[in-house]
Amino acid sequence: MKVQRLPYTTCLASAIRQNKGITQNVKYAANFSYIQQTRFNSTHTGAFGSLGTPIFQNSAFKQFVDSCVKSYESSKGETDSVMSEILRGHNLVLLMEGTMDKPKSLCAANIAKMFTLLQIDDLHTVDVLSNKEVFGYLCANMGEPVRNILFKGGKPIAGHDEILELFVNGKLLQALQVEKAKTRYSNKEFSGLLPIANY
Repeated sequence: MKVQRLPYTTCLASAIRQNKGITQNVKYAANFSYIQQTRFNSTHTGAFGSLGTPIFQNSAFKQFVDSCVKSYESSKGETDSVMSEILRGHNLVLLMEGTMDKPKSLCAANIAKMFTLLQIDDLHTVDVLSNKEVFGYLCANMGEPVRNILFKGGKPIAGHDEILELFVNGKLLQALQVEKAKTRYSNKEFSGLLPIANY
């Protein structure tokens, strides 16, 4: 399971080399692209777009965010109602770029791989790129144009960087207060790697 490394991304894979032998997940962690993304509770740390410009400084991205926020504000009542129902109805909700079976960014792909390796299937995901109102809701409520935010009990608890750090340290399941799914497989080669999705 390797994440595709694109030449224009900021890859900090060398950071994992300092942790070799420390965690149980280090053999998997080397397969993740360390592309820092805006954390849900801090400022931008360096995700880059296709032309080498930080995505948050890209004018097209700014216009897209503005249009999403405007779309959200024009249907605020309905969107808030739907999102509140989703967040209340599920213990874990991941607002991500794409879906578990078709992530649309390397950060989203990293999260999908981590959750698959840990077999976290008690999860509901929402594609923030398929609905402008949902992305606008996320940006407006978080105070910055963030993506890939994990909610637990209706509250945001982690972004991509936090999830990755917990995974590398072997503490993600403990932090989410969930147990790894125990399922028997007929093929040992795929044991513990059952794909997880939205269904």
